[in-house]
Amino acid sequence: MVCLIGLSSCEESGDKVSKPKKDGTIEYVITNTMLPDGRFLLKTETKVFAKDTLSKQIVCMDTLPSLGTITTEGEDSLGNVKKFTLPKEYEFYITVQ
Repeated sequence: MVCLIGLSSCEESGDKVSKPKKDGTIEYVITNTMLPDGRFLLKTETKVFAKDTLSKQIVCMDTLPSLGTITTEGEDSLGNVKKFTLPKEYEFYITVQ
């Protein structure tokens, strides 16, 4: 799972940013990857741009515990309804002040 957030103001206009400006912006990239043992690798990358130049980049990585599994029903490629056991995933909430 990858989250890309580009914030240029705190207005609630609902505008989506596909490519952030590079003049006086801070870009966050959050990646959550499941490891073979069931834990998650959380990678947070902060990029600071000034005058169209990357002036600073900060990368933090940490492991998060497994949340266990959930059982759900779904259809396979043939349309048969089956029960699947899937790993639970973390939800992301980001607060900007």
